[in-house]
Amino acid sequence: MDDDPHGAVKVIIETPFSICEPGKDEQAFDPARTQSLAEALKILNAGVSSVIAQKDGRLTVNLLNGLKIKAGPNEDYESWHVILEGHYVLTCGPGAGVALFTDNNNPLASK
Repeated sequence: MDDDPHGAVKVIIETPFSICEPGKDEQAFDPARTQSLAEALKILNAGVSSVIAQKDGRLTVNLLNGLKIKAGPNEDYESWHVILEGHYVLTCGPGAGVALFTDNNNPLASK
C-alpha cells in the first residue's frame, strides 16, 4: 500500500500476509512469490480506516474499501512497518514484538 490520502498512512509488508474480503475466504500471499501477488493489487493505494498492531507482532489493517489485511511476526525477518504521517514508524522485528520509532530514530519515515 502506498500513502493514504485520507490520513497519510503507509504500510509495508515484507513477509506472508492475508487479505480478508467480506463474503469470501481469506487469501494468503507471500511477497517472496511475486507471481502470487496479482490478486493483492486491490490493496494498493487503498485508504486506511484503522490499524491495529498488537504487542506480539500481529497486524490488522482495515481499509476503506472493506478489505482487511492481516500479517504476523516472522522468526527471521522484520515482518511489517506502518508509517504514520511520515513521523512515526511501528515495526515488527524478527521473532515478535513491535517497536515505535519517532523522527529522531526513524530509519523509514522519509521513505
